[in-house]
Amino acid sequence: MRFSANRTLPGILLLLPAVLIFVSAAFGAADISFMTAVKAVIEQLGFGDFGLPDTVKLIIISIRLPRILLAAIAGAGLAAAGAVFQAVFQNPLAEPYLLGVSSGASLGATIAIIFGAGLLGGRLGSLGGITLFAFAGAVLTILLVIGVSGRTRGDFSGLLLGGIAIGYIFQAGISFLMMLNQDKVDRIVFWMMGSFSFSTWDKVKLTAVIVSICIFLIQLNASKLNILSLGTDEAHSLGINPGRTGLFFLLVSCFLTAAVVSVSGIIGFVGLIIPHLMRLLTGPDHRKLIPASAAGGASLLILADIAARSLMAPREIPVGVITAFIGGPFFLIMLGRKRRESIR
Repeated sequence: MRFSANRTLPGILLLLPAVLIFVSAAFGAADISFMTAVKAVIEQLGFGDFGLPDTVKLIIISIRLPRILLAAIAGAGLAAAGAVFQAVFQNPLAEPYLLGVSSGASLGATIAIIFGAGLLGGRLGSLGGITLFAFAGAVLTILLVIGVSGRTRGDFSGLLLGGIAIGYIFQAGISFLMMLNQDKVDRIVFWMMGSFSFSTWDKVKLTAVIVSICIFLIQLNASKLNILSLGTDEAHSLGINPGRTGLFFLLVSCFLTAAVVSVSGIIGFVGLIIPHLMRLLTGPDHRKLIPASAAGGASLLILADIAARSLMAPREIPVGVITAFIGGPFFLIMLGRKRRESIR
């Protein structure tokens, strides 16, 4: 019996992150085999008892698995948000940080790193001050951009310009704070480069809930996203309000990006390159593109996290550096391809 690529591809894409989670669990400073990692996860789920040493279970369940799952969740969120931004702005170069969310999150994280335990009297909960203040900064940015830009009727250039302006202001604030607190610069820069080294189960659970809800809302309205990507006039003729619908998608995607950035720092190119690759495999229909992008983004960041932990062990490379090394050449290839198409 023969199966077409269109039928088997979605299943393969969704299965790939699950396989990579187990593969990634076997990588690290401690020498643990792939099968041992699988047994540890199965045992944790309550489906067997393989008599594994407590140290092995501690390494897999408490240290490696939270960061692997957080990488998968972050990758899924950024890639899905990137697909939405490219559709709403009708621009293949659009990505989740376009409206300044990363700058707001970075400012919040910078404030938390500098002032530390003094914030709110030290009562910041198990998620940590950096995560909470980064999320607050990102959400504040979204509200400011919308407030400054005013109402839109399908033209989102005002939002784009507002996001760029506020992003520059926040970047100036970050630079000023770093100048006054040079002893904290290394930690601020490392956070801004993106990393999953401070992952916890609390972060995994909360981020998973937010990202899942946001992707569900996007997927639920994916047919409207298809119409919106055709243009303002086409959307109007098909009974869709492009301003209201586009703003809904941008709000959900920005909130999704805020949740991811607050726990991972700034990880670039995922929301840019993955939607492009998945579009080549699944086509432009967002009902297929959104879940495919989520699966592809999860797979990419799991692989990037493996590279970050392994290439210079025991030192760790920021995940954002790995994705930049991957995304930069891809971006140049894409530009070259568009140039050749324009010449023909």
